[in-house]
Amino acid sequence: PVQGGRSVTADFLGHRAPFPIGAYVLAAALGCPVYTMACLHEGVVADADLLDAGVIFGTGFAPFRGGPVQHIRAVGADAIVERLKALQQHHGDR
Repeated sequence: PVQGGRSVTADFLGHRAPFPIGAYVLAAALGCPVYTMACLHEGVVADADLLDAGVIFGTGFAPFRGGPVQHIRAVGADAIVERLKALQQHHGDR
């Protein structure tokens, strides 16, 4: 359910679709660190600072979070993994 009826409209599979604000923020906060860390581990980017800067300036990741790597450090990787596992259990494999 959308809390208070608040949502954003974003492109999804070539169509405009409403997304609950909570889900939209959660996807950005959880999904971005997962994919960007894969780029770091696979050598696509040289170091964590460059990765954070690239995501902030290239995608609009919230600068006050310091970038995805800093966000992982602040929140804790274990907390992010547990949240992802809970989402997987609730929604199934994606």
